[in-house]
Amino acid sequence: MMRRQVRKVAASGIATVLVIASVGFAVLQMYFNLDRESRVAEELSNGLNDLQYLTTEYLATGTPRALKQWQDRHESLGVFLERVPVKDPEAARLLPELQTRLTTLGSVFGKLTRIESTIPEPARAAAAKRAALSRLLNQILALSALKDRISSIYRDRQESFALWGAIVVSGVLLSGILFMVVLYLRVLRVITANVERLSTEIIRIGEGELNEPVQIDADGDIGRVFRAVEQARIRLADAIARMEQERADLDSFVYVASHDFKAPLRGIDNLATWLEEDAGAALTEDSREHIRMMRRRITRLESLLDDLLAYSRAGRAEVPFETVDVGELLRDLKEDLHLPAGFDVVVAEDMPIVYSPKTPLAHVFFNLVNNAVKHHDGERGRIEITCEKLFKGHAFTVCDDGPGIPLKYRERVFDMFQTLKPRDVIEGSGMGLAITKRLVQSNNGTISITGDEGRGTCIRFTWHPTGGTDSASLR
Repeated sequence: MMRRQVRKVAASGIATVLVIASVGFAVLQMYFNLDRESRVAEELSNGLNDLQYLTTEYLATGTPRALKQWQDRHESLGVFLERVPVKDPEAARLLPELQTRLTTLGSVFGKLTRIESTIPEPARAAAAKRAALSRLLNQILALSALKDRISSIYRDRQESFALWGAIVVSGVLLSGILFMVVLYLRVLRVITANVERLSTEIIRIGEGELNEPVQIDADGDIGRVFRAVEQARIRLADAIARMEQERADLDSFVYVASHDFKAPLRGIDNLATWLEEDAGAALTEDSREHIRMMRRRITRLESLLDDLLAYSRAGRAEVPFETVDVGELLRDLKEDLHLPAGFDVVVAEDMPIVYSPKTPLAHVFFNLVNNAVKHHDGERGRIEITCEKLFKGHAFTVCDDGPGIPLKYRERVFDMFQTLKPRDVIEGSGMGLAITKRLVQSNNGTISITGDEGRGTCIRFTWHPTGGTDSASLR
């Protein structure tokens, strides 16, 4: 459909240009014809001026050369009047009178030149010359009057032609422009409608509505785009279906593996307990330490299995949105952490109220504060939590005064199973920050370690969950 509209616009544009060119050519042709006809008055004016000058020269000199020049100019003016094409009716009616006056002028001038040779008496010759000159002057004045009338005719025609020519050309141009604008708006409406439909379909697919197929009722390039979007929808739906199936299989495997691995571990722990009870005093101190080490490793492995299960589920559970007072959330969190004596968590007073899932946010703060306490190298410590309002969402920073993290390890600590100290020194699975990173990313945020290398660690994460209503700050 759009191609047909574009072809119509192109054909209409070509037709409009041809019409404008034809009208312009016709107007130019009429102008050249009018200009050619208007040369009658110009040539007649030049001829009369020449005859007047040559008459004066002949009367003053009486030389044959002056007579010959007058006769040649008179003859050339007569030939011009015989051959000039005159289509204007009024000018055509005046042309015979012009020719008659010009012929009479030639006859009078001829008699004037023969007076001295035909009339020997000076008195009669002078009187005849005066009469001939009077007639000659009358003919010249008559020709001048005719010339002025013809000039006025063509001047009026030129003015009228200029006016109507401008009106016609302007009308044709405006009509062509209006016609092209109408067609352009029509094509633009079709294109806009297709683009809006395409945008609607793309937004629908982007929002995850993949069940309904894309409606295709366009041809040409835009039709191919619609078909490409439909193919993308099909592939995306298939990929999501496969991913969900694989995720379900992985969840099932992780759950079964975690459950099935814990049963033997509990059995091994029971065997170690029975062994210690049965052997009693026969066990050496080294053997008792080995049993305690084995039971710690069993506990660590159980913790690792629990963390793996938590990591696989992090950020995927459907958690309802609610109004969360972050300051109150952190006050409750301080009570739940049971911080060691000498450690204090200081929360800034400008904590916001947000519309967000509460449990993931609490879990992130819990992991970061617990991590800061666990890896602190002193008996006393201070942890500060601050907030910064962003254009979308918030940025929270958790800073401690512990030993700090070298620059080369700041990316690795968010990977799975990564710890900076041996697990025999600090018990842990190395999954805490990995789970935290996954929770932050599932709520459209980022997490990183900021600041220069040295003592103390500041972990900054942004939080902008989407869902329900706008999750921007409510305060």
